[in-house]
Amino acid sequence: MTVLAEDTRVSYACNGSTTEFSITFKCFSKDDIKVVHVASDGTETVLTETTHYSISGNLATGGKVTTVSTYASGVTILIMLDISLDQETDLPYGGSYTSVSVETMADKLTKICQQLSEKIGREIKFKASSTETDIEIDDLVANKVLIVNSTGDGLEMGATATEISSAQTYAEAASAAQTNAETAQGFSEDAKDLAQAAQVLASASADAAAASAAGVNLPSIEEGDANKILQVLDDETGYELKTLADAGAAADITSMTGLDDGGIPLAKVDGAAASGANADITSMTGLDDGGIPVAKVADAMKDDGSNLAIGADADGDTYHRSGGVLARLAKGAANFKMFMNAAGTVPEWAAGIKIGSFTRDLTAASGDASITGVGFKPSNVIFISGWNNNSFAVGFDNGASAVHGVVASSCFHGTVASIRFLTSANTDATNGKIKSLDSDGFTVTYTLSNSQSGQTGTIYYIAFR
Repeated sequence: MTVLAEDTRVSYACNGSTTEFSITFKCFSKDDIKVVHVASDGTETVLTETTHYSISGNLATGGKVTTVSTYASGVTILIMLDISLDQETDLPYGGSYTSVSVETMADKLTKICQQLSEKIGREIKFKASSTETDIEIDDLVANKVLIVNSTGDGLEMGATATEISSAQTYAEAASAAQTNAETAQGFSEDAKDLAQAAQVLASASADAAAASAAGVNLPSIEEGDANKILQVLDDETGYELKTLADAGAAADITSMTGLDDGGIPLAKVDGAAASGANADITSMTGLDDGGIPVAKVADAMKDDGSNLAIGADADGDTYHRSGGVLARLAKGAANFKMFMNAAGTVPEWAAGIKIGSFTRDLTAASGDASITGVGFKPSNVIFISGWNNNSFAVGFDNGASAVHGVVASSCFHGTVASIRFLTSANTDATNGKIKSLDSDGFTVTYTLSNSQSGQTGTIYYIAFR
C-alpha cells in the first residue's frame, strides 16, 4: 500500500454511552495498535485487547476499536500506532522475491518513522536557532529542581523546594526586619521631638521657678549645693539650703533616680533620642521569630549558583548528593561518560567501552567459561566468531536475549546463541551465549554439537557498560 503523511494517534472524549471509536490511520495488524485509558486526573492506563476492547475492520484503511466497558464523561480514549521496531522480512540471498515484500518493508519503515515523529513531537527541544548540543543532565533527585550549571553547558540538580521556600521566608523576614528598623527610627525621631519640647518646658519652668522664688524669698543655688534640701528658716520668713546631716533628717530620696512605674531609668530621660546616643536597635540583626539569623540572608545561595563552592571547584565539575550532603565530582577526561558506580550510590566518569578477544577449544565439552579483564559490568556485548575461512558469525547479547547472523555459503540468522561456530559442512559445531553479566566481564555457556578435532575458535567482542 502507499503511505501518505497522516497522524498516528487519535483521541476521543467519552460521554458515558459511546463504545465504538474509529482508527483514523493505517496499520498492518492488531498488534500495531495501543489503546490508552486517560482518567480525568490525567492518570494513564494501557488497556489490553480482549480484556478491555476488541479491534475490527480493514486495518489497511482504518478500522475501529470497541471497548468492553462504557466510560463516563471526563475519561479520554487514546488510540496510538505502536509498531514493534523490527524488520522481519527475509530477502533470500541470490534468490527471488516479490515487489510486495519490498513494498511492505518500505511501508512498515515509513509507518515507524511516522510513529517516531509523533513521539519526538512531544519531546522537549531547543528552538531551531539554538546552537546548544550535547547537553547532559544529572540523575534526577526527588523534590529538587533542575537548573543550568555555572558554566552554562549542562543541567544539574539544584535546591529542593523546601530550601527555596525557606529562602523566600528568610527574605520576607529580612524585609520585615527592615520595616521594623524604619519604624524604630521613626520612634527615635518622635522621642527627639519630645525631648526638645521637654527642654523648652524645663526652661519655662526654671524661669517660673526663679520668679516664684523671688516672690517667696528662695535662696539662690550655688556651686556645692548638690544633694541639699530646702528648709524653712527658724523665723519662718524664708528658706535656706541644708545638707541632710545639717537638717538632722534621715530622709533618703536617692531612689528618685531609680526606675519609674514602667521600669525606665529616669536618669535616661535627659539624653533620650535627642542625640540618638541612647537609641539601641542592634537586636534587629539578631534572630527572627523562626530562630534564623536575619543577617545571614545575604549569604544564602544565589539563584544562579554563582557563589556555590565545594572544595577545589573547576569548570566542568558536577555536583550530586552523597552521604546526605552536596558533593563535587571533578570533570572527567575528554570523551568519558558519566555512569553510576558499581555500588549504585554516586556517579563516576569512565570510557564505558572495552574491545577484547578470547578463544574456545572446539573439542571442549559443553560448559561455562568466565571472561574477565573488561573493567566493568557490561550491559550489552557484540561478538564476532569464526574458525575457518568458510563462515563467521556476528552476535548481540545482553545476558537475557541473544541473537546472531551467520555468513557462510548462505546467510541466515537465529536466536539460539550469540557465538556460533559451524563445521565445514555448515552444521553446528559449538554455540555459546552469555549466562551472566559479571562485575569485571561476563560468563559464557557453551553447547558442543560436533567436535572439531584440533581446532580453536577465536571470538572478538565489544563490551558496553
